[in-house]
This record gives sequence, C-alpha cells and structure tokens, in this order.
Amino acid sequence: MIRRGRSVDPPVAFALAVTVVAGIMAAGANGSVRASSPVTLVTATAHIDAFAQDQGEIAWAQDYTGICGSVFVETLATRKQHQLITENGATCGLGNGVIQEIAVAGGRAVWAAFYGSNETDDVSLLGGSLVGKSAGKDDIDLDDVSTIGGAASNGPGLGPVNLRGDGTTFVWADPPQIDPIAGTSPASVMRSVNGHVSHVPGLTSYAAGLLSLSGDMLALAPTKGAASVDLRSVTTGKLGRTITLAGAATALALSTGVLAVATGSTIVRFDPATGKKLGSTKAGGAVEGIAASGATVVFATGKTIRMISASGRLSTLTTASAPPVGLSIEGTRVAWAEGKRIRALTVPG
Repeated sequence: MIRRGRSVDPPVAFALAVTVVAGIMAAGANGSVRASSPVTLVTATAHIDAFAQDQGEIAWAQDYTGICGSVFVETLATRKQHQLITENGATCGLGNGVIQEIAVAGGRAVWAAFYGSNETDDVSLLGGSLVGKSAGKDDIDLDDVSTIGGAASNGPGLGPVNLRGDGTTFVWADPPQIDPIAGTSPASVMRSVNGHVSHVPGLTSYAAGLLSLSGDMLALAPTKGAASVDLRSVTTGKLGRTITLAGAATALALSTGVLAVATGSTIVRFDPATGKKLGSTKAGGAVEGIAASGATVVFATGKTIRMISASGRLSTLTTASAPPVGLSIEGTRVAWAEGKRIRALTVPG
C-alpha cells in the first residue's frame, strides 16, 4: 500500500497547500518565492522512477514490488488510488521491464517499459484507464520496438522515448527498429488518440531527440542537441514553423503561451503562435527537467526548482531532497517526485 505524509491528514494537507501556497507573496531579495513549504501528496513504498499529472489525477511508477511493475494513479479530489498493472495484463505478459517514463491525459495513462537481454533491447508503450469501470483493468500494449545488440554485446540500446500527453493525445519517439524477425524500420514519431495508435503524418522517418505537446501543437528537436525546433500539427504533421536557436537544444517544454528551450545553462522563451523570441534567462546550471503552463515555465537544475514568470522574472520555488522526477506544472500546481515522495506547491496564476 501507499503511505501518505503523516504530519497532516492528506485531504487537509492538500487543501492547506492550495490555500496557503496560492497566497504567495512577492519574491524576496534573493529571488525566492515566499511560499509555505511543499506538501507531500503521497509517500510510496518504493523509489519513484516516473511521475506525471493531468488536471485532478497524478500517476507514478515505482520500483518493482512483487508483480511485473507498479503504476499507481490517485484522484486528488477523493484521494482514491489504484494500481494500473495487473498480473493478467500486457505489462506482465512482456516480462519484468523497467518503467522509466509515464504520461497522463484524458483519463488514461501511458507508460514506457524498457526490457533488455543479451541479444536485444526492447521498449513497449503500454496504457490503462484511470477512471471508470475500466480503471485498472485494461492494461494494454500499444507499441513495441526491438533493436539487436543487448547489454552483453554492447549494442546501441534504446534511450528515452520522450513520452508526452495532452488532451486525449499521447506522443512519443520510436527509435529505429533492427530485428531479424519483426523487421527493420526507421525512427518515427507516434501518437495515440483515444487509444488509437498511428504515425504522426509525415514523421514516419523522423528521429526526434526531444518532444513536447500542447493541444494540437507538437514541438520537436530533430535530434537532441539540434540547434532548431520544429512546430508541427500532431493531427496533420504539417510544419508550422522552424525556430532557429543560438545553441544546441537540451530540453524543451511547450504550452499554449510559451515554447521554452534549454540551450546549455540558458532557457530561451518563444511565442509558439508567432515564433517571436520573448526573452532568455540564465538557469544557473544544466537544466534537467522543464515544463510549462500558460506563459509560466518551471525547471530544475540539480535539486533546485525555479520558475520563470510570464514577465520573465526568475524565482526559486524550493530545493528538493533529490533531483526531481517528472517535474510538471498543471495550471498553478507544480508537482514532482523525489525518492519515495510526491511533492507539490502552488504558484501565482
């Protein structure tokens, strides 16, 4: 079972967080936002490897705890939790994989499970419902990719697939497949809309190093380290514009109001509708996680979580006990995982 923070009853704790942190004062002289300490939403029984949130739902994957993996979801309004992986589901059917990425959107969760052997490395995209009668009962396989050259042969392996979700859509980057049985296929960008999986049109031979999604707009860096970002329609694949950068992109986040791109230790913000540069901010170190909502950007450098407001003002929100996992912002709620805990605070709207 999952344990929650003990200092305050969970529903009270979350209500307290919303009430107190929403009343954030002006930033202090050191750039830190005057806010109450982040609250703990959940304390898991094992280390949390991946975390995501969408509206009133949070989902996380934690270390192997008895079956083939552990993916949990909690509805914040009711504090009800359930496990999305079942012993008879697709995730268990594939073996004991390591779940390193998760996304939540439209009442569903999708997770990426990585499997390795002496011969091949594999990644599978699996999904399940968060709510309704199917919740926890429809653990299904959406997509599989294999590549020859497992750990013993020092093969290329499979890196992150940059799984993202928004609305009712999920997107991810398929690595190239090299398999004598399943065949060979180039890298591509995939989508799942209401559970239906297909290629993003025009991106069947596109190696995306970085991805971010907002509504119908998809931001892609052709390779991690590319000095440009493409903005495309996830429905049609049509290119809206290409934004040229002064340096190599190492992380990016897209929302309706901002495209934020990390280039080294600098974050550059653009208007996604026009491509106009909005400003740049020194991040204070290598950016290891970035997210956006509206015109607000949050990011992590090491254990420190910071925010860039719509006006470009930089503030320090908090310092976590470990590098944050799945740092994200949903409206005004900033949430992340650190160790076995899921933490959250609220920023000005």
